[in-house]
Amino acid sequence: MSATGKEKYPFLPINILLKDKYEIDKKIKNIKIPILIMHGKVDNIVPFYMGKKMFDLANSPKYSYFSDYDDHMMNFDKNLLKALKEFVYSLN
Repeated sequence: MSATGKEKYPFLPINILLKDKYEIDKKIKNIKIPILIMHGKVDNIVPFYMGKKMFDLANSPKYSYFSDYDDHMMNFDKNLLKALKEFVYSLN
């Protein structure tokens, strides 16, 4: 959240204004279980490169669903459902 705030509002003291920083880039390295990272490539709130960075930082096993057409609110469609099923089935 801090990085997004700094990118969108570079003139504001984001670190002072945010109570919760949500610095997932520092915490994701501690996740030792399978993880699914989902992000829409046309997200206008959280830039796509940030979701991709989280995927790159994540430990294996890791899975991704990067939709070409979804924005911040992903459409619950057959592609998303397929990605969710594949992830859940991979847990067995």
